[in-house]
Amino acid sequence: MKRNISNKILLLALLTLSACSAKKKLIATQKPDTIRVKADTAKMVGTNAKTPETAHLTAQQLGSIQATQLSFTTFSAKAKAKMNIDGNNNDVTLNIRIKRGQEIWVSVTALLGLEGARALITPDSIKIINRLDATYTKKPFSYINQYAGNQVNFQALENLIVGNTWPGLVSDSSAVQPNENGLVLSGALQDILYKLFISNNMRLAKTSMSSRGIVARDLDVEYNGTMQVADRTLPAQININATSIKSKINIALTYTKADFNTNLEFPFQVPSRYSVVN
Repeated sequence: MKRNISNKILLLALLTLSACSAKKKLIATQKPDTIRVKADTAKMVGTNAKTPETAHLTAQQLGSIQATQLSFTTFSAKAKAKMNIDGNNNDVTLNIRIKRGQEIWVSVTALLGLEGARALITPDSIKIINRLDATYTKKPFSYINQYAGNQVNFQALENLIVGNTWPGLVSDSSAVQPNENGLVLSGALQDILYKLFISNNMRLAKTSMSSRGIVARDLDVEYNGTMQVADRTLPAQININATSIKSKINIALTYTKADFNTNLEFPFQVPSRYSVVN
């Protein structure tokens, strides 16, 4: 791994995982499917045309989806990750630890198992140690907003890692359509249009988001396979594709080991010789 690349990989990976994440407040008055139908119908037959009613998620469907969400206090995992950032490929190993609602700890190792970077994320801050450059960076969590907009949510990042639905996107106001693989939920959140693909077993299979704010962004997160961890079922692989006018990022993450609700430590000591960079 080239000098300084581990810091860039880790930061961009975190930004990608957080991009287009959602706050809990939904804008339920405008669904993307409804908007599209209205526009197309008016164009063809004028403003007097009737718009078909949009089906919404039922209480039973909502309860079934909520029942499949993974509940945990702590989570730890090891994963192999193939990352392509603007055409540059890197194969790394990620060690991930989560204390629900409080901390996300990530260690990135590359050749020979040597750690290149370490991050500690809280709802308030992002801290990164770059061991290759002997540098340390600390930013407020809101720093991500410069890249991902103001919809970033710490809980959404936790949920993405374990394959839960993202906060606020699944409610009885979600538009729903059945398909052969399960359900497709859709809606609008501020400047974000989203679709959630729910499998027949009511687990999240794919999330697609499109932001048309000041900077256009598209994000697809797809879950493949399963890993049984005690009485919980975790996605075995997470494929993340994020594109904008500034960058194109692909992350293929495959879990090799995972545990829930074990005692974890979150070591993050910055050596005194490390310099602070912005």
